[in-house]
Amino acid sequence: MERFPDGWAGLVCANPCPSGFYGMTCSQRCHCYNGAFCDHLTGECNCAPGYIGERCQNECPVGTYGLNCTKKCDCENGASCNASNGQCICPPGFTGPKCESRACADNVYGPRCDEYCQCERESTITCHPWKGTCKCKPGWTGPTCSRPCPPLTYGPECSLSCNCENDGTCNPVDGTCICEPGYIGRNCSEKCPTGRYGTNCTQNCTCENGSTCSHINGYCKCLPGYFQSRCDTLCPVGTYGEGCQHRCMCKNNAACDPVTGKCTCGPGYKGETCNEKCDHGYYGTNCENKCMCNWARAAGCDHVSGKCRCSLGYKGVSCEGQCPRGYWGASCENTCDCKNNSSCDPETGLCICERGWRGKDCNEPCPPGTFGQNCSETCTHCVHASGACNHITGKCPCQPGYTGFTCSETCPQNTWGESASAALAGWGHDAPRYVLKDFMVTTAWVSVTARKTSSAVQ
Repeated sequence: MERFPDGWAGLVCANPCPSGFYGMTCSQRCHCYNGAFCDHLTGECNCAPGYIGERCQNECPVGTYGLNCTKKCDCENGASCNASNGQCICPPGFTGPKCESRACADNVYGPRCDEYCQCERESTITCHPWKGTCKCKPGWTGPTCSRPCPPLTYGPECSLSCNCENDGTCNPVDGTCICEPGYIGRNCSEKCPTGRYGTNCTQNCTCENGSTCSHINGYCKCLPGYFQSRCDTLCPVGTYGEGCQHRCMCKNNAACDPVTGKCTCGPGYKGETCNEKCDHGYYGTNCENKCMCNWARAAGCDHVSGKCRCSLGYKGVSCEGQCPRGYWGASCENTCDCKNNSSCDPETGLCICERGWRGKDCNEPCPPGTFGQNCSETCTHCVHASGACNHITGKCPCQPGYTGFTCSETCPQNTWGESASAALAGWGHDAPRYVLKDFMVTTAWVSVTARKTSSAVQ
């Protein structure tokens, strides 16, 4: 039996399948919808304008129309368009080919356009001509468009979220970030550049000595060792460090580093806090100078100047000299107070009495019967003495007519008196035959009366 080709019918197979059928002997039923044309050979649906889908079961998506839904609707104000021909279907309140016109005049609405809109004019785009609802300008919200967008939102119907950082706010209309002082950038994420501060970073910092300033308010953050509003002043004496809040521990007027607090000792001192004097024999800055003293006679030296401090009884730049007679003590500055030409000990100042004297200041003669150094010698027996021996020499004071250390000798021939030095002038060699009659001493004259005798002096 001869086979008919698919999609054709008739005695000579010259006729396509009847509408709604396709295939071999046109025995298969088409399944196309919405007035779609079914291909008599394949059964594929060819959709009518306004529909799509394998079986043309779907209307064009909103905003499109025509054959295969390839055309875009250009209706306004929320109007839809006919899926087949694109004709605009206006919602209530609008008119015109594209529904672009209000059915009512501005500021009125309703079926008869007799109700007044309640929208804020300055912040409203339009009042719905049918319902009277307000369409707010970007940045505004509320039934009457009287409220600005809540914080962190902006744009149409306040539907967009702000993207500002560091507490920046955004413009409720377009979302532009308004940065807090100290920040810049599209979303306020950047701090002011070094040396700038304030709103939009327009202010110049005035901090000195390497300090930085707050990018927000320009306050200077001083480096350790400086203070004042511009960090232009060193820490006050006795303080150091950040904010000058630390107390220096330096002693003896040592300088304190305003940054670290390290002590710089003055001449004569050493140690971390300059509380130690230079070691014995050293002086000056850092105690690095050696004192030039005669240490056999020096007790020390000044730790600041290096001046030698002489032992008692010595003087001189290096203590090389002893105190001269009559002086004593440190650097021989004291004067002896000793009498009768006595000297004093150069160290203690105690009097060293001359022969025949005693007492604290050598103003007392030796007691009778003694003489010499420290009155330590005893007078020898005086024979014809007129008193105690001399407290200095120990010599006896002889009676008239006697002489010698102990007065044990008579006066030599032709001499007389206490010292045996008076010569009997004019009497010749045999003067002893004349006897001294009277011996009289007056205020100004000595009168001697003698008479001749043949015997001895009576």
